[in-house]
Amino acid sequence: MKRVISAVCLVLIISLLMGASSTGEEAISAETEIHVYFGRYEQDNDSANGPEPIEWRVLDQKDDGSLLLISEYGLDVKPFISPINKVIWEKCTLRKWLNKEFLSAAFTKEEQKSILKVKVDNSAKQGNDKYVKFKQSDTTDQVFVLSYAEAEVYFPEEKDRLCAPTEYAKAQGAFVNDTNGKCVWWLRSPGSYLNWATRVNHFGVLGTATADDADNCVRPVIWVRSVDAVSEE
Repeated sequence: MKRVISAVCLVLIISLLMGASSTGEEAISAETEIHVYFGRYEQDNDSANGPEPIEWRVLDQKDDGSLLLISEYGLDVKPFISPINKVIWEKCTLRKWLNKEFLSAAFTKEEQKSILKVKVDNSAKQGNDKYVKFKQSDTTDQVFVLSYAEAEVYFPEEKDRLCAPTEYAKAQGAFVNDTNGKCVWWLRSPGSYLNWATRVNHFGVLGTATADDADNCVRPVIWVRSVDAVSEE
């Protein structure tokens, strides 16, 4: 069941759902799907009417009131790293794009102040034990994408991971499955080879793809400072 709710009601409902959890070990139920709006980005592929409000799904809340959000749709299409190289989140072109171009395009200066700079865990535990393992440094980001392990926690079922691309993302070359209209979206963990990254495919299955694939969508993830930053559109 999907609900788009006001900022005032949001904190009360999340508190009931989450209890005292602040670590992300207990994700908000995918069946509840609490949605909010924050920032704007081109989505209908009609630049004449300006960018549209970004819809986010609330994944978690900390005790201090900060919220973990993931975009409901695949907002754009980018390779993980270009030119193709070893998959290291700290050095990849996707991370640079998210924290520079996307951040500037999607949020006003005032909104950017509400997006927390957080430590992103890039340790081996964030990946799949069957895939390539090599030491990676943690990063400090305002915008990132989920790890393989985080995708499993926040989206435990394949159906929960299904994602549709926006019309703009389609125009940028997003792969769209003919049967269900869903896209493929990146995760930040290393994949089955040094130059492969993890991803969620169009059926919601976790797996890997070459890091320079240019038709995979991006679902940005952010921590916002408080419920006051987000609203019902």
